[in-house]
Amino acid sequence: MNTKFERLTLKRGGQTAVITLSRPEVRNCLDRQALEELMSVLDICEADPSVRVVVLTGAGGAFCSGADLKYLGSQDAHGFATVIRLFHAACDQLERLTKPVVAAVNGVAIAGGLELALACDLIVAAGDAELGDHHANIGTIPGGGSTQRLPRRIGVSRAKDLIFTGRRLTAAEAEAIGLVDRVAQVGKLDQAVMELAESLAAKDPWVLRTAKYLINQGARAELATGLRMEEQAITERQFEAEKHRGKGDKPWTSS
Repeated sequence: MNTKFERLTLKRGGQTAVITLSRPEVRNCLDRQALEELMSVLDICEADPSVRVVVLTGAGGAFCSGADLKYLGSQDAHGFATVIRLFHAACDQLERLTKPVVAAVNGVAIAGGLELALACDLIVAAGDAELGDHHANIGTIPGGGSTQRLPRRIGVSRAKDLIFTGRRLTAAEAEAIGLVDRVAQVGKLDQAVMELAESLAAKDPWVLRTAKYLINQGARAELATGLRMEEQAITERQFEAEKHRGKGDKPWTSS
């Protein structure tokens, strides 16, 4: 099933939903409408029990080039602040989604485009993709989370390097520092991403949902707190399973 918005499309097939940013003429840059549509489509994916994995990608030769600077330039300070809040809300929603989100970076992912990818759980890039923060090159700082998510992903010094210089990385360079999780051969990104999505969809949804929550929350907590959260989650799961398990059944299922 395909759902068409003005700024993006949603395609649901099997247990995977593919969200495609669809403004290729401006390299899929984001204005207020695009952000609102993205948040609406994420609500749809969250509410649909048949969707186990979400893929985010871009139409044409770009993943996303960030905020629509022409649109932002037309806004007063209050309008600008509204868009920034929406950007943060959209990235937070991606991060909080109870289903794994895979960013399929099919071209440039710079500035806000990189920030969108950072809010996803896994990043798979085409071999000819380029990624970078870019904000310093246009005389501003990140407004969609790069100052916080980027150092958490690749370390403080590497994040400073990318944010200060505004330089772009090749897909191979990004993979080498942990910014990208996998690199697909040129022309085979869709195949690689769908194979990954299918493998994730085959897992127990509770396992992926709970692991995602624990990892995300634990990254912002002390180790002892994270360990207690993990212990509580697995113990509660075991007690719940015991209620429904027949005598002699094994506590764990094999994959």
